[in-house]
Amino acid sequence: MTTNSPWVETRVTKVGGGVVGDDNIPHDPDGEVFFDQVWGRVQSPDGSQFQVSARACTAPASGCDDWVTFEPLVRAHDVAPHVYFPGDTAIEEGSHYLLAVADHSGGRLYALWQGQATEILSRDATYSDLLSRPGFMTDGVGQLRIVRCRDRSLGSGPLTETMVQPCTDFGISQSIEVDRTLSTFGTVLEPTIGAAAGHVTLRLTTLDPGVHRLSWRVTDEEGNTVANNVTTATTAHVGDGTDVADYVLPLPVGLEQGSYRVEGSASRLTPHGNFFSSLDGEPTFTVDAAEPSSGALTTSRTTLYPTPDGFQDTLKVTLTGQVETWDPVTFEVLNAQGDAVRTEDRTDTTPGEATFVWDGRADDARLVPPGQYRFRVTPHDQAGNPGTPRLGDPVTVSTARLVHKTWSTSRTARATLVASSIGRCSRIRRPASHGWAGSLGLQSAIRCKGTAAARRASTTHEMTLPALPKHPDIARGASRYDTISVTTYGGSSHKRARHTATLRYLTAHGSAAATRVLPADIGYHAGVVENAAALVGRDRAFRWSTYVVNGQRYDLRNFIVTVEYTVLQ
Repeated sequence: MTTNSPWVETRVTKVGGGVVGDDNIPHDPDGEVFFDQVWGRVQSPDGSQFQVSARACTAPASGCDDWVTFEPLVRAHDVAPHVYFPGDTAIEEGSHYLLAVADHSGGRLYALWQGQATEILSRDATYSDLLSRPGFMTDGVGQLRIVRCRDRSLGSGPLTETMVQPCTDFGISQSIEVDRTLSTFGTVLEPTIGAAAGHVTLRLTTLDPGVHRLSWRVTDEEGNTVANNVTTATTAHVGDGTDVADYVLPLPVGLEQGSYRVEGSASRLTPHGNFFSSLDGEPTFTVDAAEPSSGALTTSRTTLYPTPDGFQDTLKVTLTGQVETWDPVTFEVLNAQGDAVRTEDRTDTTPGEATFVWDGRADDARLVPPGQYRFRVTPHDQAGNPGTPRLGDPVTVSTARLVHKTWSTSRTARATLVASSIGRCSRIRRPASHGWAGSLGLQSAIRCKGTAAARRASTTHEMTLPALPKHPDIARGASRYDTISVTTYGGSSHKRARHTATLRYLTAHGSAAATRVLPADIGYHAGVVENAAALVGRDRAFRWSTYVVNGQRYDLRNFIVTVEYTVLQ
């Protein structure tokens, strides 16, 4: 087409199918002949025919002349380039991705990868290493795509599908994965282990999640291999784009004391293949083969009464030693046959001391049967080395329990009388004015009006309490008198005057204790309930006194002594 216009608009029309492509092409006004390459825009593999038209324009699609249609009809056959993709599907650092293209047609060929483009300049069947091109084929999973564009530059920035749409696809690779930044960092979680540990845990830190296979070996200070194997684990995400996987590396039992190192390589397993990296970091650990020391093993008591009643329900076992940290300390309770009925590891120890409080229960939380038991205690140091087990003295477990009982008895006033004190103006009648058998009548100032001492009439009474059952732990509260009280039957001997008397408890040493004023009415008068501990002597005797002064006259018939006591049975 010959024209002096600055623009030429071309159109390709499929016969019987409408317009399939338009283009506006700038034209040199000084030229006469215009050439438009239409390949790359349409193809007719089905044999379709196309007609090419053109018109001159003063601007793109503006100020245009009439269309000029060219003869004859054409068939569009773009010559496809021959693309040779490598068979590699797992691309890592240090490898190559060699692409070869044989192409003798026009336009520009590009390789596309995840929104990136690079132009293929060598089209004579020689190999181009696409991995060597900066910024191209970054890490990811996808397919490499080859396109031809008609005089269009795709640049090197992010691509959009709109930018690629005018181009023609000529090949897509199989799915490949690129990982050129794989790195793994190893750390031993147990910096110190015992000789009997049998394993160590290696934590692998990586930015690439998935299944990782670790090919490892452990060497001693001389570089000798003491263990090696291949172990697989799946990473877990821990945040900040970091994933970790823990590998339990089996070790021989009984390693010598010293430093050891983990060496090896890791590979990430994917459907596209395996990605390899060396194991970075300083994955070292120390074997501590020294046995922890321990000292004496003691128990707080020799007999345990585990039935819950507040009396020696538990006992404490204590292991002492040098100022050394144990973690843990294993406490075992052994029955008479030597079987462990209770095992507990204590980690809340202090340097040089570990304690265990036993409540008489087995591992199933039930009370153990009565009998003889011993404690076996084994300390472990922080490296896991066990110390020499310590065996304690036998302790007795008893089913006895505290039982609370009541004892009460009545005696006449004369039957309990052990002493009396009568002033010169007073007297004590036997029997009392009411004539009760065994009674006493206290009469103050019956003869004169002298001093207070002369007007005083008093009696002292005593009762021996029943003996408590003998028991090895009686001094520790296994059997005891709890409370005591005295109820008095009596009243005023004067029919018209309402006279009273005074009742006073005496301690085991004879000093005054609780006091109660006895009313004038004839009848039973309850005394104060007191703690028996200070009132009952070693001879089990309990004493109290009664007295009148200032002219009272009071008759006493009998006393009722009530004791609350506890026994172990």
